[in-house]
Amino acid sequence: MNYKALLLTIAPLFAFASNAQEAKQIEKKAFPAEIINRITTYESISKDEISSLEDGVIRWGDSNYIGALINKSQNECRIYTYSREGDIAALSLYPDCKFIDGVKLSHARKKEMPDIIFKMSLSSGNISGPVEHYVVAVFDDQKGKYCESQSIAAWYQIGILSNIPETFDISCPAFTNKNRVELKLNDPHNPSTIVACKDDQCAPVSLPQLLINDIKDGYSELSIDYITSSSHPELVATNAVEGSINRCSVVYQYNENSGTLSRLEIKPGPICNYKKYQDYLVSSYRDGAKWFEDIYKISQGGINIELSDSCVGCEQVSRIFHKDGSKLLVSDAANFMERKPLTSEVTVERAPLYSSPEEKARTKMYLIKNDKVTLLDYSASDSDECWYLTRYKTATEKNIEKWLKCEYLKTKK
Repeated sequence: MNYKALLLTIAPLFAFASNAQEAKQIEKKAFPAEIINRITTYESISKDEISSLEDGVIRWGDSNYIGALINKSQNECRIYTYSREGDIAALSLYPDCKFIDGVKLSHARKKEMPDIIFKMSLSSGNISGPVEHYVVAVFDDQKGKYCESQSIAAWYQIGILSNIPETFDISCPAFTNKNRVELKLNDPHNPSTIVACKDDQCAPVSLPQLLINDIKDGYSELSIDYITSSSHPELVATNAVEGSINRCSVVYQYNENSGTLSRLEIKPGPICNYKKYQDYLVSSYRDGAKWFEDIYKISQGGINIELSDSCVGCEQVSRIFHKDGSKLLVSDAANFMERKPLTSEVTVERAPLYSSPEEKARTKMYLIKNDKVTLLDYSASDSDECWYLTRYKTATEKNIEKWLKCEYLKTKK
């Protein structure tokens, strides 16, 4: 019997909170005064001209907002989004309009982050009278923010909540921050062409010796990207070795006060073939025949590693949580957020527990048939004998973590 081919039942819990954490933080909240001040300055209108829609503003995550404002003098309905970095974007603006009720949250599409629904009455250009109109903001996982979808809005307005449409028409507004400094690069292979621009005024950027050394070491392909923030661009230097599948990069942040670049501390680093998912940066690389991923949490202009997944693309993925060094086996999925804990159950009448994956480490403890366990780690010997580190929760909620032989657990038919 091939005990390595273990039937791994997927547990109903997410192995990583991600969107669920953001969803728990969603609440109805008025725009703070400082955001109202930013919006009125951004739009060059008086604070007396606008008012927040009662029960019409949502705060989600770490101080991100989306909500409705009414321009009283123009009878306009305005919907704005505001990022925690201080950036503002106008999602929608409708003249001769009034909002109907407050903002609504919906999980009809069964997504982690709810859809946000604004309902309004439009009068402009309608001879037969006001018409009802929906604006729906849906969460874009890749961009980590709410964007507008007209197809989902029409789906809600029709009221037939079946045959969920694809959200190909997502429109994400461009954030605007009039105080933002932009980095620009005229030649991706010439660092002397990097300039910092503000209010249409550009100046050369001083290059640190560390960057010059990195370029000499092969990190010579330069680009501008938003790694740690949606509002502050950073310089990315990539080591693009011909024939190598791993494109690894180091990141430099611009300091407006000094006019210089400094390398972002990334441990273990560097980041390879990176992608952003909301507030996370995923570094993906191949070592030998296996793929590995390091997942970093982005916060306050920096990044810190939270977990590492090894053997991505295998039947089971080994996950390490760096905060406490704990391990967990999770299912395979392209997106790390969708990998879930793996469980199995005992198939023999009495399964002895071991303190380590070897015969001499047998303890006096045991599990019985049909006991369910969470799989934490895997070990195989040269003799084709395999073991699983398991976690068993007792009736008193106590966790027991011991090794079990694969032959004691449910296997594939």
